[in-house]
Amino acid sequence: MSGALSLHLSGSAAERGRAQAQAGRIEEVRAATLGRVAQARAEGLIDTAARDYLRAQHAFHMQADPEGMAELEGIAAGFGFDPQEMFIHLHLGTLRDLKGGARLADGCSAWAVGAGPDGPLVVKNRDFTGTHLGIQSVARHAGPDVKTGAMLCLGSLGSPGAYSSGINLRGLALADTQVAVR
Repeated sequence: MSGALSLHLSGSAAERGRAQAQAGRIEEVRAATLGRVAQARAEGLIDTAARDYLRAQHAFHMQADPEGMAELEGIAAGFGFDPQEMFIHLHLGTLRDLKGGARLADGCSAWAVGAGPDGPLVVKNRDFTGTHLGIQSVARHAGPDVKTGAMLCLGSLGSPGAYSSGINLRGLALADTQVAVR
């Protein structure tokens, strides 16, 4: 991630979300998030079935991950975006898979080995379109809801810390990969 922005985000989940906007780049973030939602709407992706799915996902997330939703609300507030549109953005890949069949067109890959030259090794490749150029970030998150004290997250402005990958102070590393939904 050469050229990635470096962020130090602290406070509650909502405060950390709002603080992303201090990096600026609002138009780039708008293109990579709300622009993709607008394109999906124009393509007819956000139909009745998609709205039903999103409503169920939103209810689930509010129950299962209130801190994550608070971070997303903070991101939307910081950039001046509609939080529901930001929520839709995070589900576009799944919505595309559910509507048109699973296909891997834009996403990430990851792999790990338990016995690398210096111990366990996790490798992550962010295979994203050019809309994420200039908004990729390395963010240190610290706050009362981060039980390990802090975590380092790789991602993009306009997305929650858990959007791509990261590691906490205890050494637990997570790296997502694009998985098609059927």
